Amino acid sequence: MNTVHAVCLLGFSAFERQALTAHFRLALQRQPAYRLVDTLAEARLAVVNADAAAACDEIARSRREADTVYIGAHAPPAAQARLPRPIDVLAVLRELDAVLLMNVGATPDHAAAKSPPAMPAPAVVPTPVEPMRTVPAALAPASMLSELADLFPDRQEGPAAAEPRCDALVVDDSEIAQRFLLRRLADLGIRAHAVGTSQEAIAYLARHRVRLALLDVELGPDSDHDGLNLCRLVKRDFTPAPVVGIVSAHHGPTDRVRGSLAGCDAYLGKPLQASELSDLVARARRSESRRRQRAKPLA
Repeated sequence: MNTVHAVCLLGFSAFERQALTAHFRLALQRQPAYRLVDTLAEARLAVVNADAAAACDEIARSRREADTVYIGAHAPPAAQARLPRPIDVLAVLRELDAVLLMNVGATPDHAAAKSPPAMPAPAVVPTPVEPMRTVPAALAPASMLSELADLFPDRQEGPAAAEPRCDALVVDDSEIAQRFLLRRLADLGIRAHAVGTSQEAIAYLARHRVRLALLDVELGPDSDHDGLNLCRLVKRDFTPAPVVGIVSAHHGPTDRVRGSLAGCDAYLGKPLQASELSDLVARARRSESRRRQRAKPLA
């Protein structure tokens, strides 16, 4: 059964609200699905006019910046997800998907909507987006995302140094999703690089050998290929091919079959489950270890 997440719109004009409402009705047919509610207390997520000071103040008072998508030129420094005008509804949905990705282990809104008092505002701030000392609160430019990986070496002193190196590539057109996955991989001891388009991914793989690739399915209009086609190309054109995980908000049975046909090694849904990512990293490490064993010269 498809999970429906409640979304509140704040600070928009009547015309913008009417247009967004029409598109969100269509979003009920996608996965994950979104429905509009009237108040922030009912909502799992929020979409806010960043140029409306009163709306931004309401989000700040409720400490809801972590699950809010800001649209406009004046998003607050604490904003995790922001988009420029004019409003691109598909981009809004992708950013909502990315915010869901960061809400690992959060309670689905359809359960919370039955009893709003059970969800005080502080409780909805997900653990993964607590302030990070190594990453500024504002979104880093795409060109800086790869530099974040240098803060997290993939091997440590002592026994951990014996683990096989397992560099990773993250391909996602959402900066918030990139940042989240970079940090999650770093927590697992993986040095990762992030890019936003299929072209950048192919160019990076042509220059660097990685053992793990995490690909979003929807890579936006700037990409020549979606994640499934990119997976096929990676598995066909690069030797040794990395272990490939599809990370997508669309993870129904049909989506998973498409991923399998594209050659992916695992299909991870959004919100991302920490155990699934850990299992995939372990698989990539085993693959790297076997490759190294085969490459050893005979005594």
